[in-house]
Amino acid sequence: MDIAYVKRSSEFLPTCEQAINESRTVLLAGESISIKFDTEKRGYKAKITVEIREGDENSFGTNWNKSDPTRFPRRVVAAAAALHKSQCYGQYLVMHQNGHLEIQRLLNNAAN
Repeated sequence: MDIAYVKRSSEFLPTCEQAINESRTVLLAGESISIKFDTEKRGYKAKITVEIREGDENSFGTNWNKSDPTRFPRRVVAAAAALHKSQCYGQYLVMHQNGHLEIQRLLNNAAN
């Protein structure tokens, strides 16, 4: 399933952008990075593979197979948008639980 990138302001996007930009080299080497959000909102628990495609400014691919894309975790959308803005293309495992996000590049499918 393809999911649209964040089109308007997101409370999670700036935190994701900062963490990814600060740890880009580590992330691209296949190590995981962690992001803790300063919010009481817990959000959906998730373990999702996202594919950030070079040249696709509108959406990213996922292995998520639910029927309602409005239920897709907003923190994962923000992470995908931040990865795209940072030109971190390829596949990533993104996990979220209780306001804590972890991102790891899947090197066997890496495009950049």
